[in-house]
Amino acid sequence: MRLTNNDKYSKNKPDQTITDILNDKGKESIEKELENYIEDIDQDELCYNIGAHIKYEVWDKQKNKYLFRLGGYLKLIKKEYIVLKNSDDKTWCVQKSKNGKKTKFHRLQTDKELYGGGGELEENEVELAIKAIQEREEIIDEKDNEINKLKQYIINNMRK
Repeated sequence: MRLTNNDKYSKNKPDQTITDILNDKGKESIEKELENYIEDIDQDELCYNIGAHIKYEVWDKQKNKYLFRLGGYLKLIKKEYIVLKNSDDKTWCVQKSKNGKKTKFHRLQTDKELYGGGGELEENEVELAIKAIQEREEIIDEKDNEINKLKQYIINNMRK
């Protein structure tokens, strides 16, 4: 299911896309595309990576092989699928498994992972993360209160 209207793209889709070319070239070209990516990450790890760039491989039953996709930025995670978006804010869904095979997700490494300093978080980073979580929880509580007030207002005014 697409979240945005891509009729324009469907009508103008070229006979052979960039990903078709990459898949035809084989493993070497795909490996080059996956430089600086952590390959085949555990699907449970995705929840820690909202906003990260994700490339993926989906199983093609007809071709009996995985097909590489250039992917996009992780926007949303659901039980059966994830939502990615591109730089034009177009979104699309990627099933976590297809035709009985798990989709292989590859995450772009962070600067910290690429250039060092990875591993354990510094104490100040932990404190900052906790503070950010607390601030977001406060915002969520405020929004929940607003929603409940609006629900009550609607209920009270519908009766009149």
